[in-house]
Amino acid sequence: MAEPPMFSFISPIMSANLQQSGRATTAPATTDGARRDADAQSTLELCQVMHWENANVGAAVEACLPDIAKAIDLISPRVARGGRVIYLGAGPGGRYGILEAAEALSNPSIPPRRFVGQLAGGDVAMRYEAEGVDESIDLGKADLAVLSPPLDPARDTVVGILLPMSSLYVLGGLKFAKDAKCLVLGIARMRIGAIGSLCNHVIECNTEGPEMGFKAGLALKMILGMISDGVNNKAVTGRRPHR
Repeated sequence: MAEPPMFSFISPIMSANLQQSGRATTAPATTDGARRDADAQSTLELCQVMHWENANVGAAVEACLPDIAKAIDLISPRVARGGRVIYLGAGPGGRYGILEAAEALSNPSIPPRRFVGQLAGGDVAMRYEAEGVDESIDLGKADLAVLSPPLDPARDTVVGILLPMSSLYVLGGLKFAKDAKCLVLGIARMRIGAIGSLCNHVIECNTEGPEMGFKAGLALKMILGMISDGVNNKAVTGRRPHR
C-alpha cells in the first residue's frame, strides 16, 4: 500500500512517528517535574522532555480538525473566484501569518497575492519587537483600509490570528473586515468575548500546559498550513496541495 502524502501541516515530530523509525522512546514520568529539574538533566533528557511536550500539540490540533475543515470550505469558493486570504496578526502569531503567506507566494501553482500576510508594525516587526502596535485598534483598521487592491467583500477573507494571545490590533482589523462585509475567521485558544461576535467562524485550539506559548506557535503553524494547502487544493480543481 502506498504511503500517505506528507503535507506541510504535519510537524516533523508527527512525521517521524508516522514513518516509524523503529527507535523506541520513553515518555518522561512527568514533564512538569522534569522541567523543574532541568539543571540535573542531560541534554538528551532535556530534548526528550521538550519532544513529549510538543507531541501533545498534535492532539490539540486533531481536536479542532472539524473547525479547520469548515474554514477551508468557507474560504475555498471565494479563492476560486479570485479572492484573497489575508492572515492578520500581531507579534509571534502575525509573524507566522507572514511566513505562511510568503511560502504560498513562492509556489508557482498559486496566483500572486492570493495569500497575504498583514503584521502589526509592518516589516520592522518581523525582526524586532514593535512596542504598542499590538494594542492599537485603530492601527488594525487602518492597515486593512489601505490594502491594495481594497478589500473585496464578495471574495476576500480575513483570518485573524489570536493564538497564542489576543490582540486589540487584530480585533480592530476584524471589526473593519466585518463592517466591510468580508468573510471573517479567527484562530484562537478560546472563543470568548469579541472574538465570537466579530467572526463568522472560529478555530479554537487549546494548548495549555508547560511552554504554552511555544506549543501554540507550533499548533498555529500546522493550522495555517492546513488552511493554505486545503484551500489551494479545493479552489484549484485537480491540483494537489502545494507543498
